Amino acid sequence: MEDIKFDLRKLEKLNHPDRLKIQDPSLFWPVLGLQDPKVIVDLGCGTGFFSVEFLKKAPHAKVYGLDIAPVMLEWIRANRPEFKTGHLVPLAMTEDAVPLEDGVADLVAMINLHHELHNPLGILSECKRVLKPGGRLMVLDWKPTGDSMGPPLSIRVSPQTVLDQVEAAGLTQGTEHFLFEQFFLITATCP
Repeated sequence: MEDIKFDLRKLEKLNHPDRLKIQDPSLFWPVLGLQDPKVIVDLGCGTGFFSVEFLKKAPHAKVYGLDIAPVMLEWIRANRPEFKTGHLVPLAMTEDAVPLEDGVADLVAMINLHHELHNPLGILSECKRVLKPGGRLMVLDWKPTGDSMGPPLSIRVSPQTVLDQVEAAGLTQGTEHFLFEQFFLITATCP
């Protein structure tokens, strides 16, 4: 079942600036409605590409970049200046557990991760656990249609499936936002 995970040999692909054109943070950030967030959790952060973008939007925040692959966390430590300043904290996670305390996060983001999950309800429940009341969840992932770019169509998940899983995890106000051609964006709130 490991074939649904990102191919670590393509690590540099995660840093390509074109990602900001097809998943522009200036489009999804306003939808989140966050006012001066202090703690952001970037699940499946890879090389910290979007973790750094979150810091640009919330310069006073601390971003926890979590990944299951040690090579990704090592890359962040070696290459991201934000790590050296303490604003970006890389942490190892498992697919079923987030190593943070309950109720600490203003935002938990999963970008291009959901299609790789073996137990999506488990990690969504963890998202709810680490979110503050009123905190926001963001799931941005590949639409289950499209061209040869991105993961195989066979492992992509529909927005409705994600909305159902978000609700089953106990999050509220699950909403799909239509901002991107190749990606869906789901947001939800921790009650």
